[in-house]
Amino acid sequence: MNRQKHIIFIFFIALFLFCFSTISAQDTDSKRALLNTKYRTIAQNLEKLYQNGELEEVINIFRKVCLIREDDWAEETKEFRKVKNEFRADIYSVICRTYIALDRPKQADRFLGKLFAIRVDENFQEYWLAIRESKSYDYYIAPRLQIGGVAGSNIAFPLPTDRFSVFGATANSTNTYDKTYYNAFNNQRLVGLKAGFSITYSLTKNIGLLTQPSFSSFRFGYSDFYSWADNPAPNVSLLLDLEKYNTQTITYIEFPFLARYQFLIDKRVKPYVLGGVFYNFLSNASKTLDIQELPGIRINQVKTDFLGNFSSVTYDITDLLNNYFYGFMVGTGLAYHYDDFRFTISANYRYGFNNIVNPSQRYANQDLVFGYHDVLDNIRMNSFNLQIGVSYVLTHKAFKR
Repeated sequence: MNRQKHIIFIFFIALFLFCFSTISAQDTDSKRALLNTKYRTIAQNLEKLYQNGELEEVINIFRKVCLIREDDWAEETKEFRKVKNEFRADIYSVICRTYIALDRPKQADRFLGKLFAIRVDENFQEYWLAIRESKSYDYYIAPRLQIGGVAGSNIAFPLPTDRFSVFGATANSTNTYDKTYYNAFNNQRLVGLKAGFSITYSLTKNIGLLTQPSFSSFRFGYSDFYSWADNPAPNVSLLLDLEKYNTQTITYIEFPFLARYQFLIDKRVKPYVLGGVFYNFLSNASKTLDIQELPGIRINQVKTDFLGNFSSVTYDITDLLNNYFYGFMVGTGLAYHYDDFRFTISANYRYGFNNIVNPSQRYANQDLVFGYHDVLDNIRMNSFNLQIGVSYVLTHKAFKR
């Protein structure tokens, strides 16, 4: 009887263990099926992102769901290692293509090795070349957002539209008292400077938007000449010739808004053209007057010159100018790409629309008007700019070819 009880007990124990193992196996198979379904969906989503050109997003998702931390060289999670080889291979395939398209061959090599460990029947060389082709034919990887700095020089071209003078021409006189204008091509001291930063955002592989908020100074000069004569006695004239050279230095806070079209996208050196508008806010302005006085005397039509006097004074003329200056600009340049840095050299021409002088304040500075007989004309100003720049690429964008 006891033996029969032992047999029944052993039978029930065996039945329990069988049922438990069966249920456990079913539960494990169910979990593994769910896990495989999860990563099959992930592989499909990564492929869709790749086809849409969202390559950075492919990498971000892969790091979050397949690696123990968000680092290209981190270990894979235990969960991902349990996934069926076919789904892991699908993920490795899209990751390899993505890293190659992003020009990160070292990371691509790492996962290519894992891919070939699964797909042992693949021809390594042919498969590798096929993946490499995706970089050349599927996508062009362009900097999406760049930020950097620019510096350069400005040459101003003042264009007087209406002339003004403290003096008026006498009857039957042909003297107009017009000033003679100069720029940096006449005097190297009249070169202005520019310094600021740049922000570039690519819309397509060729077209981008660009702004370069900067401090820009513009310099130009003009000269005028006056002569006085007094006759204290017959045949005697006391003479005074006065020659003035005026240098204007005007500094603006500049905001250009430009569109850029870039050529030779597959080359390291890329020429481009750009165009757009600018709007400048006046920061400050000054005027320096260099004055040469040349006294003399004329007796019986014989003139004698005396030793002259030279002086120089500087005045703030910010209040005499308009607070804004705007127009359009066009230019061209070259960009050199090295890793995530972009080096540029460019030249552009600005065409000013408005009068930079404030007409209501033309005679406001009494020292200039009565002391030095100087007033500003109405002036429209164009300029030529030559600059260099360097920027760092913050984000990339994959554009379908």
